[in-house]
Amino acid sequence: MINGPWVDRYPPGIAHVLPPVTDDVVTHLGLTDIDPDRVVLRSGGRALSYGRLGEAYPRLAAGLVAEGVRPGDRVAVIAEIVPEHLIALLAALRIGAVVVEHDVAATAHELAGLFENHGARFAVVEAGLADRLPDGVRAVAIDGASPAGNSPDWHRLLTYGPLAADHPRPAPEDTAALLYTSGTTGRPKGVPVTHRMIGHALDQNLNFFRNQGRGDGVHYLTLPLHHVFALTDQLFSGLSRAVELVGFRKGDVAAVLAAAAERPPRKMSTVPPLLDAIAAGAARAGVRFDDLYVATGGLPQSQRTVEAWLRVSNCPPANGWGMTESCGYGLMPLPDPEQVPAGSCGVPLPGLDVRVCDPADPARELGPGEQGELQLRGPLVFGGYWNDPRATAEAFTADGFLRTGDLVSMDEQGFFYVHGRLKEIISIQGENLSPVEVERVLETVPGIGRAFVYARETTPGVNILLAAFTASPDAEADPAAALALCAERLTAYKVPMRLTRVDALPLTPAGKLRRDVDGQAWTREHRVRTVAR
Repeated sequence: MINGPWVDRYPPGIAHVLPPVTDDVVTHLGLTDIDPDRVVLRSGGRALSYGRLGEAYPRLAAGLVAEGVRPGDRVAVIAEIVPEHLIALLAALRIGAVVVEHDVAATAHELAGLFENHGARFAVVEAGLADRLPDGVRAVAIDGASPAGNSPDWHRLLTYGPLAADHPRPAPEDTAALLYTSGTTGRPKGVPVTHRMIGHALDQNLNFFRNQGRGDGVHYLTLPLHHVFALTDQLFSGLSRAVELVGFRKGDVAAVLAAAAERPPRKMSTVPPLLDAIAAGAARAGVRFDDLYVATGGLPQSQRTVEAWLRVSNCPPANGWGMTESCGYGLMPLPDPEQVPAGSCGVPLPGLDVRVCDPADPARELGPGEQGELQLRGPLVFGGYWNDPRATAEAFTADGFLRTGDLVSMDEQGFFYVHGRLKEIISIQGENLSPVEVERVLETVPGIGRAFVYARETTPGVNILLAAFTASPDAEADPAAALALCAERLTAYKVPMRLTRVDALPLTPAGKLRRDVDGQAWTREHRVRTVAR
């Protein structure tokens, strides 16, 4: 449904229906009529102004055209959030190329599989990363001489142009970016994100968060741009508001704390594990983040995360839900996080068709309080996976709803709660459970950082529940007490038989738990201590 009980939760004055997007991303950002001396991006001790950005990206766009890049061609980008990254991104988008963002930590083996899928023959990279690229890919290094004789030089590309003002622009339905899912249970899949999807996401953000004005303060970019949340809610939303952006290398908590003293942020989007690390570092260093709006996504945030953040800030963090396939948006926390019930990830965005359905019967809608699969339909939803018709067919219902694979429920007021992934469901004693439910209980125990719950088959068809955890620095964990707490709060079959402290958990580059690994083998390899009930 589009107009469910959640519409009564919307802030006053927001539009319930948004006009269709009719232009491309660069046009939609509205980068004209901005003070040219205003800083758009600070990163690594350097600053890029809106004026310099406006001069550089059309020149690079002309250079890319001169090098043979055509509309629809994929242009890979492998770089931290630095000025050249932003220039390359806008240049490629302006000429209708498809930007493919990659993790700077990706190995040559990982990149080979991704390049085989998306087929990019041109890449913009940091110096030193070009040797990881597959053979035949032309690479331009943004911070040094190009690595091969057939590759163009970055500085020479900027001598072209500028691109003619009447150069054809991409259509709203054209693909703007190709992003890869984190692949918690399998190989990452390519998600084409169109200019229309991004434009609609920006309109939703501007509509829903009217309390965040144009040019309003400093926004921190703490996540790499191969994450859709970083690309849409961090970068593009910041550009559309003409704010100053500060970019950080992934996980560089020390840099975030140092920047806070000189450039206090007004908004920061991140993931709960990184917010935990920033909160812990801020508490040790005596740094405050007052009057900062923090939005987290990627996975649910625990009550411990909220409490830790409130020790260094006067604003509670807001947790939302989105996925690459929905342009990073879907369920949005309210502008005032204190109006959202604990544990909720917010309400559906205006105009988004949302329903909760029985996983065994995807067309049967469930009522308030019932757990089922979240399904979406609307302008934020993608049209299908890149070169993967089978996965596309499996992702949609007969009437066009995207099957998100997330297990959720909605309360009577229209607030949504995420309970886990359907593919993560474990069968114990004939009962189904979500490991996330057990992990959330374990993560409330002092001394436990993150938990990983998994099953081990003892005899054919019979599983036992096990758990592993990493330690947090705030206290010494008591595994026996943790198991006792599980027994107090959970039904007996949901209580792990064993709890093992490990030195690391299996995580994706996005910081999510990898559910495709052999939990027992991982625990055995990384074991520190085990307690059985």
